Amino acid sequence: MKLIPHIIRSFLCAVLISAPDSPPAMADVWFDDMVDQLPLSTEDTKAVAIHVSRLLLPGQNIPLPQRLKNDTAPRIVFISTSDGKRSASVHIGAAKGIATALEQALDAVMEAKKDSTINWVKVDVVAGSTLIGYQDFTKALPIDANVNGLAFGQRSRIALLPGELTGRGIVDNDRMIKPLLLIGYLKSRISNDESSKFKGLGDIHRVSYRFTTDGFIATANATTPKPLYRGHRFYDEQITNDQAMEAANIAGNYMAHAIYPDGRFIYLYHAHKNQILNSYSLSRHASSLSRMMELHSVAPKKQLLDSSKLAISYLLQQLRQMNTKTLRGFCVVDENHAQLGPTSQALLAIAQYTKTTGDKRYLGTAKQIGRWILGLQQPNGRFIHKVTFPDGFDTKRESWFYPGEALLALLRLYEVDPDQRWLDAVVRNVKYRMSVLHKDANDEQLSHQFYFVVALNELYRHRRERPYIDHAIELATIMMKSQNDRSKRIDWEGGFHVPPHINITATRCEAFRIAAAMAESIGDHKRATEFVNAMDQGIRFIMRCQIAPEQAMYLRYPTRVLGAFRSDLDHYHIRIDYAQHCIGSLLSWRKMKKD
Repeated sequence: MKLIPHIIRSFLCAVLISAPDSPPAMADVWFDDMVDQLPLSTEDTKAVAIHVSRLLLPGQNIPLPQRLKNDTAPRIVFISTSDGKRSASVHIGAAKGIATALEQALDAVMEAKKDSTINWVKVDVVAGSTLIGYQDFTKALPIDANVNGLAFGQRSRIALLPGELTGRGIVDNDRMIKPLLLIGYLKSRISNDESSKFKGLGDIHRVSYRFTTDGFIATANATTPKPLYRGHRFYDEQITNDQAMEAANIAGNYMAHAIYPDGRFIYLYHAHKNQILNSYSLSRHASSLSRMMELHSVAPKKQLLDSSKLAISYLLQQLRQMNTKTLRGFCVVDENHAQLGPTSQALLAIAQYTKTTGDKRYLGTAKQIGRWILGLQQPNGRFIHKVTFPDGFDTKRESWFYPGEALLALLRLYEVDPDQRWLDAVVRNVKYRMSVLHKDANDEQLSHQFYFVVALNELYRHRRERPYIDHAIELATIMMKSQNDRSKRIDWEGGFHVPPHINITATRCEAFRIAAAMAESIGDHKRATEFVNAMDQGIRFIMRCQIAPEQAMYLRYPTRVLGAFRSDLDHYHIRIDYAQHCIGSLLSWRKMKKD
């Protein structure tokens, strides 16, 4: 660790610093000049972003307002551009007066652009700066890399936006700087012409600054700049039907392309490291396939269907036959155990595929899975959750998620194969859970009953019994209790858990849509409104977590992640089922708005 400062100094001295014979124009202004400087107003920053976006994207040019042309205060501006396929090219202007700073940055953009296309433009105007002095890179930096950029001494001309620090993993979750990643990224940012001008840099770690910016994003398809908060759009107004459908379609496009030729999904990807992890979950594979089919039924796309065919082929190859006295049929096996949850997800996927496509070639397999699930049901309606394979001994291990998944799978099977056995099994388990298990459960356990709420809703279509409505509303009310407001962090509003997690939020949003419709059906308009409001806030949080151009442009491969959903607002952990749960909640929001 003691070598870290030496590594950075050696690289920078060899590549970057020792100032050129004549100082660059921007050398007159640097981050020390911004420490006590009043920032531009939001209105003026937006005017800057509009001016820049109209110069670089299609549309009529809009000049800077005269008041900004007259500005003479120290200003620093970043302009990040990308064609949507490659990482952003980031250029900085620093001068007295925003017009002069913009001119510097725009000149650099045009010089670097040459014949390339610009489809994404992000403008960041520095709003404040704090001197943090000598930095020992063996210790945590005094910054929040999701909010603060990092700038070094004036002669270095090196300043990195928060998106660069987090998108390339240069500063990790413990606020430690990663020297080799910093060096690699700086090399990628410096052209051959620049590196020939600057032969050395000195000890850049001696003087450094953290800074904040006010940012806006514009794209070729949406040239009006959108304001950003902590690097993402805030969505301070209710999401429209069109916005929800567009987000679902982009997520579906991500899922359709995040698949290997053998039918496996790119399951877990750490985008900031460009690292695909080796772990895999067949249960989440199946649930993702189900959701792709659900989206295809609403917005048919050939790529969705083609990828779904690959995914179902892979799923079918993983099924195993069990033949014991009570357990006969296909199941999902992992480490010599067969489990109710993953097997139910496989059934749900095949049933949804059959329903959406009308292709019944896999219906026989679905029935065999259903038969195996029924073999797990006990006389009182309870399901065994996990058995050894191939002998089928009960391990006594249970999950609060599995029964709800089984109920929903059997109900979806009943839709394509109206065999009374499937429906009767659902009714028996629902009665057991409502009358026995849930009576002794605590709120934490009941708050995870998303699949059970969905199953109650679908069961009610076949058996219109009031207790199903009452129980679904009760469960959704429990879920709603722990929703975040703005007290901890304003962009956490609508999410669940601390920090709020995407999957928990998305699944509960689906439950709220169902509960709202049920409450409305029994005339409980007050409760229905509460569920709608909770879903409204949850959907906005979900939209903040979707990777859009303003995040994707700083990652190594923007096209690999565009439209995906990350685990939370501060990390770039992407899992395939995050997208499927969010698609479900977005489609639910659209359905509720239409109804």
